[in-house]
Amino acid sequence: MISTDIGMFLWALPIGLSLHVVEEFAFPGGFVRWMEHYNHRRLKGTGYYVVLNGAAILGSVAIALLAKSVVGYWVYLYTVALLAGNAASHLRAAVRQKKYCPGSVTGALLLIPLFLFSSWQLITKAVVGWPFAILGIGMGLFVGFYVFAVDVRRSNSQVASRTA
Repeated sequence: MISTDIGMFLWALPIGLSLHVVEEFAFPGGFVRWMEHYNHRRLKGTGYYVVLNGAAILGSVAIALLAKSVVGYWVYLYTVALLAGNAASHLRAAVRQKKYCPGSVTGALLLIPLFLFSSWQLITKAVVGWPFAILGIGMGLFVGFYVFAVDVRRSNSQVASRTA
């Protein structure tokens, strides 16, 4: 049986992720428009992001329901680290553009603290050993920050003004 605080962290994952997706796409929303403006590569259609985020939310619910062993907790650590890495990329984009990036508020207030506190709990209570924790956290942060990142490209005018 899992302790109450670990169970709370497991369920905070789908709740935090759902709120993050709401901030990106519903209220205040505008994430796709934001990316079209600040990211000069070709974006996927809105349907792609709906399916991707819907699958992520369902996956996080499955993790909360099924994490009852070291492997389940390791998958949780990887996932919460991935979301923290993605949240950090939202914050980096907002700082670089000096403008609000949809998803940065829930990333900063929910996903990053959830990662820090739940990782600390799982490691200090020896639910997940250090080697597995380091591997899961490292992989999750890397994938979240570099693969599922909010990537902001400089426009040609920004590059030209820097070189002039």
